[in-house]
This record gives sequence, C-alpha cells and structure tokens, in this order.
Amino acid sequence: MQIILCLLLFFSPAEKKKEIEILPVPFDTVSQSISISKTIAVQPLYNTDSTLDTVYAKDIYLRAMNWFHLNYPSPKKVIQYTIEPDSIIGKYKFRVYYINPKTGARNVIKHWIMYDIKIEAHKAAYTYTINNFRTDEATPQHIERWLDENNQAKKEYAMFTNQLVEYLNTLEQSIVEKMKLVVSK
Repeated sequence: MQIILCLLLFFSPAEKKKEIEILPVPFDTVSQSISISKTIAVQPLYNTDSTLDTVYAKDIYLRAMNWFHLNYPSPKKVIQYTIEPDSIIGKYKFRVYYINPKTGARNVIKHWIMYDIKIEAHKAAYTYTINNFRTDEATPQHIERWLDENNQAKKEYAMFTNQLVEYLNTLEQSIVEKMKLVVSK
C-alpha cells in the first residue's frame, strides 16, 4: 500500500508553477509610460509666539535640496544633478535582481534601472515627478515593455516590475517624510 502511494506521488503530474502577481504599477495613460507626479501641500507652521509662519517656495526648495543630499550622498549614484529656478532635477539608477524562486536568493544583478526625478517648489506646496525609466544598457530600453503580457520573459519581467514598485514606494515615502518642515523652537 505504501509503495503504491509513493508511486502515485512520484508519477503524479507536477503542480503548475504559480504566476508571479505583478504589483500595481503607476502608469500614465496620457504619456503611455510609468510615471509618478504628485503635488503635496505643506501646512504652515506656528512660530513660538503663536503667529502663523508663511511657507515660502525657498523654504521648500531648501528641504528638497536637503532631501537630494541625504538620499543620494554618493557621487556614484548621481548621474546628473541640475538646479533650475525653484526646481531640482536628478538622474539616478538602482538595481533589479533575478531572484531564485526556489531559494529566494538574489542571484545576479540583471539590470540597472535609470530614472529621472524632479522636485519643484511652490508657495506652500511642492510637486515631485519620477519618470523616464529605462535600462542602463548599450541600447537603453524603456521598461514599459515589461508590462506587455505577450512578452516571452513575462515571469522575469514581473519579478523586476515588483522590485521597481517596491523601490518607488520607498522613494515616495522618503520624499514625503523628509520634505516635512521642522518646527524650530
């Protein structure tokens, strides 16, 4: 009886491999590209004498400059750094890995993903835009191709897309947290 059970288990058809579920990607339907652009209002602060302090664009600009210096302290990560009136533009890159589905280990750096980020300062608000995602290869390719359901490497691309979404979530949280104005006492 045990031998029959073992043979049935051994020769039973293997389970179908699970499809990797792709996390929601911030996709702009107008530009047909992966893009995030959000405007965040900055609440005015109260001074120590309980008077309302006006939030000026220069204060927000200085916070944005501070965020760039804190988030990208290494010159290796900074590809381009442009300062425009009331805005800062950077071009950066990060890695995506092939993750072994059996062990969960990150085996090989598969791609460097380059992107642009811009923070614009306004009076009592700022806008951050993260876009222009592409691979850092001899011929850079935009990564929107990863979203094509008919692509042969769909499983691998799903893995990379999820890493991109997780990176973007962390990056957005960092921007919002570090751009909060600090009350000086």
